[in-house]
Amino acid sequence: MLAEIRCSKFRRNPAQFKSGLNVITGDNVATNSIGKSTFLMVVDFVFGGNTFLSTNADVISELGHHKYLFKFRFDNREFYFFRDTGNPDRVFQCGSDYTSEGSIDVKEFREFLQKHYNLSPTGLSFRSIASLFTRVWGRDNLNPKRPLDPAPKARGSDSIEFLLKLYLSYNSIEPLATQYHHHEDKKNAIKKAQKQRVIPQISKTAYTISTKRKQTIDEEFSEIRKELSRSSLSISKLSSKEVKEIKFQKDDLTQSKIKLESRLNRATRSLKESRYITSKTFKPLKELFPGLDTERLSQVEEFHSAISRILKKEIEESIMSLTVAVNTIDEEINRLDDKLSSLLKDLDNPKPIIDKVYSLAREHEYISSTTQFYEALVKHEAESKKFKIELQEETNRQLSNIQNLINEEIQTLTAQLYGEQKKSPHITLNTNNYTFDVFEDTGTGTAYANLILLDLSVASTANIPVLIHDSVLFKNIENMAVSRILQAYNTLKTQIFISIDETDKYGEAAMRIIDANRVLDLSNTSVLYTKDWRRKPQEAPNSGPTRI
Repeated sequence: MLAEIRCSKFRRNPAQFKSGLNVITGDNVATNSIGKSTFLMVVDFVFGGNTFLSTNADVISELGHHKYLFKFRFDNREFYFFRDTGNPDRVFQCGSDYTSEGSIDVKEFREFLQKHYNLSPTGLSFRSIASLFTRVWGRDNLNPKRPLDPAPKARGSDSIEFLLKLYLSYNSIEPLATQYHHHEDKKNAIKKAQKQRVIPQISKTAYTISTKRKQTIDEEFSEIRKELSRSSLSISKLSSKEVKEIKFQKDDLTQSKIKLESRLNRATRSLKESRYITSKTFKPLKELFPGLDTERLSQVEEFHSAISRILKKEIEESIMSLTVAVNTIDEEINRLDDKLSSLLKDLDNPKPIIDKVYSLAREHEYISSTTQFYEALVKHEAESKKFKIELQEETNRQLSNIQNLINEEIQTLTAQLYGEQKKSPHITLNTNNYTFDVFEDTGTGTAYANLILLDLSVASTANIPVLIHDSVLFKNIENMAVSRILQAYNTLKTQIFISIDETDKYGEAAMRIIDANRVLDLSNTSVLYTKDWRRKPQEAPNSGPTRI
């Protein structure tokens, strides 16, 4: 739990806290801007939050960067830290006199809090829980109709997952979710690859035809084995890896030879069709145009002849190179043929059999590769559908348990606040969203009262490390209801921080609870900080005593 906060800029030090309810009070005329909400944001800051830096930027602009020193107590051990507004990404570890002994990243500090508040089993971060239940003016989580949204326009599915984890119900769902997403990802990957033509796409009809053809090939292989057995030739020799490899190499070489011969033929034609431009070519022009510059034409003839010689030389070199390449391929093909003949020398006429086996093997391989993608797609589609149904059923079962747990607690609290006849708000959970319904009274006071009831119900039924409620939530709630809300706060073990003003109007029972749990009293003449920037400097009140 948080035990204390100190700051050289506070008018009173230290602010010390206890488990359960901690109350920050304002005056009885509800004076604004005295530091109630700001102090709650400071509490959030020492819990590893960052909203204080933006929402309360005026504090830093008026006071300059400053430190907040704070102490946590866990299992009778005390841990001392400070956090500087000028270096908020580091949290400094201290001795009991708040002298720095090193620093850790703020993320590590949050992990420290997660561990010591025993939140690791939830799989949620400390901040995801603390932030949602820190409801202070200026934050984005004060919408009474969407109390479980961490931010405006948040996805309902995120809030549902949050609740499942908070109530330790996600453990039975996660394996199903993992399996569902695994098969869904595989299914989508295959479809995407088919769409982009990376792998072949076939229909169910084509798959049926292919599998029948595959069966026919298997039968043909069986017949060939029998025939070869009669010829005392091992089928393993025919279908050996070496024989297949030779056939593949020959195919590749043959294709390369065809391309090279095509280029060779084009080069040969180009050489035969090349022509020089001679003076005879210009003779008809000279007769038509007696004034034609023959010297200029001679230069053109000379230039073209030079170009032609260069091109002819390049073509001849290309022909020579291509001829060598074709001859090399022919030699390699002959070598492979000799090697194949050597492997199959025991057969009277091996080539037709080899070609048949080779052709069938290639077709069999293509069909297998094509059909296996179809089979994989069908498999992952079926598994995805199966796990989706199981996931929905288990999720609905767990959500039903959580829903009943919260609603029963809300109903109990509503009866305590308003009597048995009052209809209580009701939360409805489904796999993708939730609703928080308020019946009959839709006024602002009732809306915020219902929000508080939800928080109290969750704090009563799940592990919430801290609950922070600002005075804005109490403004329009009936006085008697506020008094009973204070009683409900006072029964919880969760460490709670609230700010409230106009306390006298809530009655004696409420005042007893407030006085017993007051940790800070602020007023128009006793604001939170040593500087009051609501006033001109000379009008600032004198500093108060050094303790609360």
